Amino acid sequence: MLVRGGIFASFTLLGGILIRRWREPGGCGKNVACDKCKESDQCRLPDANKHRSEKARSPITMVWQLDPAKCIQCGRCATNCVLTPSAVKCVHVYAMCGYCDLCGGYFKPETKTLNTAAENQLCPTNAIKRKFVEDPFFEYTIDEPLCIGCGKCVKGCSSFGNGSLQLQVRHDICENCNQCAIARNCPSDAFSRVPATEPYLLRQIAEVKQTVNAKHLIFIFLMIAFSFQFLDVFGVQRFPRPEFETGYVQPETLQPSARAEILAVMDVAILLVSLSVVTWLVLKKRSRFGVFLASLFSLAYFGFYRQGCICSIGAIQNITLAIFDSSYIIPLTAIAFFLLPLVFTLFFGRTFCAAVCPFGAIQDLVSFRPQKLGTRLNAVLGLIPFIYLGLAILYAATGTDFIICRYDPFVGIFRFNASFGMFIFAGTLLISGIFIARPYCRFLCPYGVLLNWISRFSWKHLTITPSRCIQCRLCEDSCPYDAINIPLTDKNPEKRSATIRKLILICFLVPFFTVLGGWTGSQVHETLAGVNGKVRLAKALLDPGKISDQPENIEVTAFKSSGKPVSLVYSEATLVLKQFYDGGWILGCFLGLVFGITLVSLMISTFRTDYTPNKGSCFSCARCVDFCPVQKNDELLKTS
Repeated sequence: MLVRGGIFASFTLLGGILIRRWREPGGCGKNVACDKCKESDQCRLPDANKHRSEKARSPITMVWQLDPAKCIQCGRCATNCVLTPSAVKCVHVYAMCGYCDLCGGYFKPETKTLNTAAENQLCPTNAIKRKFVEDPFFEYTIDEPLCIGCGKCVKGCSSFGNGSLQLQVRHDICENCNQCAIARNCPSDAFSRVPATEPYLLRQIAEVKQTVNAKHLIFIFLMIAFSFQFLDVFGVQRFPRPEFETGYVQPETLQPSARAEILAVMDVAILLVSLSVVTWLVLKKRSRFGVFLASLFSLAYFGFYRQGCICSIGAIQNITLAIFDSSYIIPLTAIAFFLLPLVFTLFFGRTFCAAVCPFGAIQDLVSFRPQKLGTRLNAVLGLIPFIYLGLAILYAATGTDFIICRYDPFVGIFRFNASFGMFIFAGTLLISGIFIARPYCRFLCPYGVLLNWISRFSWKHLTITPSRCIQCRLCEDSCPYDAINIPLTDKNPEKRSATIRKLILICFLVPFFTVLGGWTGSQVHETLAGVNGKVRLAKALLDPGKISDQPENIEVTAFKSSGKPVSLVYSEATLVLKQFYDGGWILGCFLGLVFGITLVSLMISTFRTDYTPNKGSCFSCARCVDFCPVQKNDELLKTS
């Protein structure tokens, strides 16, 4: 009871910290109002000016935003998005357009004839439509279903025009992934998480005018120094906003709304109801068929309808990043999806795994001929989730990557757009799941580690029999997850001397493996940090030949165009390496401790008289309930 109270208090404290950060002034994690923040002038939060004199909070949901001022049109938006074609589209800001006859975003630079022939168009998919308005003006519109987000037209318009063509995330089609695949590979860090109420960031005409005027001042100074004859050429803006005489009405720039926040609240409500219903089915009704129907609903809703995002497993990374990075704006849905299953597990066991998690549900459907693996093999394979969890926390804490989302095997199945590699990975898990029940849940899932720990202290857990075990052994082979404890009636299976030797060995092995693991983790910290973008950029600047296999080395090009000093990159990379060194020690000690405790658990025998579910590894699926005759006999007695 004391341990359970301590765990619940920890949940309350963690939730309070995260909720407080969710409601902090400014919405950026800084405990200071926008009007008093020293960094308010450089703040990149949408509509920051409005919040400078008032308190703001993060919204319930967050979306991905593309900053056109940072975008270098590298082409990765077209190739890295999980959708085909990409959710990033070209947007035409008509208020900035000069309606040019010779449009740099429409025609190829080498075009000799200004007609709409395919060989003259810069867009590879013919997604830009050209329509005559009045002499000499033409209107250019984007056919978004054809646009692939390659950015070629944007680069042409920025180089030779006013920059009215811009790339933006279209939130009516964006999946709003927990970790955007484009943002992860963007060389200029042009993507960021912003409140869903301010999803778009468009360059306005005022910005362009300011840029053009600054250029004009430079040119005018040079022209005064060399010759006054060029003043007439550069004295006015080259492509000013046209004044139409035919009554032409300028179209509005389309900005589809993001997913309504009420739907995010509905997701949390459905999660809460699902957990409650499944808990009732497991503990009160003891119905395996009811649990099966609930798993079908979860698979349909959280899996194929919500497409596996946001999920409790991936929320580990959101929580970690929010703890270690005060500027990260964590959505309320991520907090709820992370904490609710843990709280239910603390009181009622792993009912989330039973039928609410779509990953477990899809694996449950293919468990036709499950085979037992044995205690030792289960223990060895059971170490993999701890490694996965440790790496996920390390990479999220350092802001490197969300590896749980990157290597999610089932999201591509739910979205029907899995890459070939992930399709093979998911297919392997499902095929092996025919003979090894729930392989991902048992031997990969990092969230399962937390559920396993907490479930051991659950208040009310599923029992095989509703009353007294009659030792019929019918349930012994009913669990496909090897989660039933077999009775061990011998209280003293070993001699006293052997027990003392084991205790001495345990006292030596656990600290030894802990220290050895920490030292090993610190030695490989540079290898672990090699995937961090700042470290890779620093290595590229120090020795470009080492990553010459990277196409065009866009990261270096983006850095040089930013105007930042090289010393800043080196200092940031040094800080990241220091974080990985410290994190390597912590990760190694954690894994060494887990390995030592696993060995200890295999060496120690526990006295028990009945068949009971292992509270840690039991998924509360209620399969064993159908094999117990005690309940059936009770029902027969009641009916007679």
